Amino acid sequence: MKASTLYLTLVSLFLALIAVPLFADQDGKNHRTEPGPNGGRLVVGDDFKLEFFVKADRTVQISFLDKDGAVVSPTKQTVSLIGGDRSNPTRLQFEKSGKVLLSKSALPNNNNMPAILNVIASEGANTIRERFNINMSTCSECSLHEYACICGHEEAAAEHGHSHGPDADHQHK
Repeated sequence: MKASTLYLTLVSLFLALIAVPLFADQDGKNHRTEPGPNGGRLVVGDDFKLEFFVKADRTVQISFLDKDGAVVSPTKQTVSLIGGDRSNPTRLQFEKSGKVLLSKSALPNNNNMPAILNVIASEGANTIRERFNINMSTCSECSLHEYACICGHEEAAAEHGHSHGPDADHQHK
């Protein structure tokens, strides 16, 4: 192998090893370290930050946040959610209520359901989709609901082929 080819191969390998962690961070999933102001899940896009929070009555509250984490009134943002059973999906629409968006209906009485949150941050913007499980079990480490957990064990579990449902019999430390 020529020296220049070997050099290019080594440089390419080095760049690939550096790029993987850099780009893995771009999806916003493997590094949640703080909950939202109400203890909900933070969802961050290029031009927005919001908190997804399931209230006691199982309605969902969406709070848009400024760069300091303070709640700001939604203006032209639109949010919808679809999840649950594929043959009979749950669809939530949201309406403005004060400084937040509230779902017009409640989530079904299901402690763990897959969901896709669709966010359009401004008029003409692309739809941002956040896929996650709305797991209402309480995390034993951070005491948040699993859908908002900041411990990282959900991501670790997904990396090795399983997830923590309400009946999980082990934990990741």
